Amino acid sequence: MQKASEFSGASQSQPESKTKQWLTILLLVILAGSWIYFFTTDARSRKETSNLQTRLLQSDSSKAALEGDYRQTLQQIDELTVMNTGMDSMVRTRNRDIENMKQRINTLLSKEKASAEELAEAKRLIIALNQTINGYVDTIMTLRMQNTALSSEKETIAAQKAMLQERYEATRNAQQQAEEKLDIASTLVANNIQLTALHEKTSGKEKATANARRTTNLRCSFDVYNRVNEGGNQDIYIIVTDPFGQVVTDEPLGSSRFTTRREGERLYTQKQSIAFQGGETTKVQSDWKPGKRFSPGLYIIEIYHNGFRIGEVEKTLK
Repeated sequence: MQKASEFSGASQSQPESKTKQWLTILLLVILAGSWIYFFTTDARSRKETSNLQTRLLQSDSSKAALEGDYRQTLQQIDELTVMNTGMDSMVRTRNRDIENMKQRINTLLSKEKASAEELAEAKRLIIALNQTINGYVDTIMTLRMQNTALSSEKETIAAQKAMLQERYEATRNAQQQAEEKLDIASTLVANNIQLTALHEKTSGKEKATANARRTTNLRCSFDVYNRVNEGGNQDIYIIVTDPFGQVVTDEPLGSSRFTTRREGERLYTQKQSIAFQGGETTKVQSDWKPGKRFSPGLYIIEIYHNGFRIGEVEKTLK
């Protein structure tokens, strides 16, 4: 009886031992699975964290790069404004979208954690802003080139004008000189100059005399000639100087003043207009009848034409 009960107890302990073993194995499997899951989850979490940090770093790097590009764009705008005073007006009046783009870019870049879409939008706006600025640069350069061309053309025209003015002045001076030479050359030449003292009788007849008291008229006769002078009315000026060295004048008889080429202004006794035929000899006769007695002494007659003295003759009355 005792052996049977021992065998029965041994039989019962064997299944219990196996059950414990399976439970132990199951617990170990569960524990191992838990560790495997833990390590797998931890590795995945670490990888995701690393990827997130990488994305954040990339996002920060992209944002920093965009901010750098934007600062360069703003600097370019300032440089253009300084470079060309019309640029500021052009930016403000011709393209108000620039301010809107700048405001939008500032808003996007001022965010601490801007999304990829927002950074992409900021990049597009910066590119558009740069394109607009480049368009203004091209416009300014074109205008400057045109202005340079106009300035060069203006300088060329001014130089041509100065050259033409110089030529005109030279031509005018040459013409004036030619006209002056022609004018001088047209001065009449007096020949055969004679001075006669006459006594006019009551009958009207005239007789030559050398007596001052009997003289009533001084007659100067001469011939004039010139090949250059085309002819026409010519003014002849007669200056009579008395024995006292004074020019004899009488305003009622036509005495006055005239300008000579060399002596300046002088008094003249009588002016006579003659009809001269170019290329022909013309005889001239001038009478001076003062209506009063002549003084004894030396009388000098000077003949002027065209401001030049063309003849002189003397006569002494007793």
